[in-house]
Amino acid sequence: MRNEKQAIKLLKQQNEDAFDYLYFKYVRLVYHVIFLLVENKADAEDLVQDTFIKAYNAINSFNIKNNFKYWLLTIAKNNAYDFLRKKKRITLNYDLEQIASFDDNEESDFHKILSKYKTILKKDEYDIITLHLFENLKFKDIAVIYDKTTSSVNNIYIRGINKIKKYVRETNYLKSSDK
Repeated sequence: MRNEKQAIKLLKQQNEDAFDYLYFKYVRLVYHVIFLLVENKADAEDLVQDTFIKAYNAINSFNIKNNFKYWLLTIAKNNAYDFLRKKKRITLNYDLEQIASFDDNEESDFHKILSKYKTILKKDEYDIITLHLFENLKFKDIAVIYDKTTSSVNNIYIRGINKIKKYVRETNYLKSSDK
């Protein structure tokens, strides 16, 4: 595949290579977004597969002029929320240690580092910092995922980063004053 738009056009013609291209391009991001919501690795893996099946079945309704990533992440998010409603789970709290273990390669080190600050970060701060730094999503992309304004996402990110900076400064100050 040369690009995403070409892959989408081919996928509308039931091309399996096009599906594979889009799947491998977005599977990690879709998994991460779903995992943040459902908190369970096995459920997240199942929901990722359901998301791609739903996207495949609905591809003919997708307008090529729209952003495919937003469309796919909306399906993923709605799929996760439907799952949670079915399980009658109201709270979406999660265990940062569980998220840290979702991948056993070098990228999970990021989560282990960030999990040190679990006592000072709120859930939305952690989610947004993770999606921005770990998944390299822009604030406008994160805003779409969480139905917030870009400004709101930016403010939550800055608030979380400032909490981490303050904590690091205070921790380093305490260490240096112990000497």
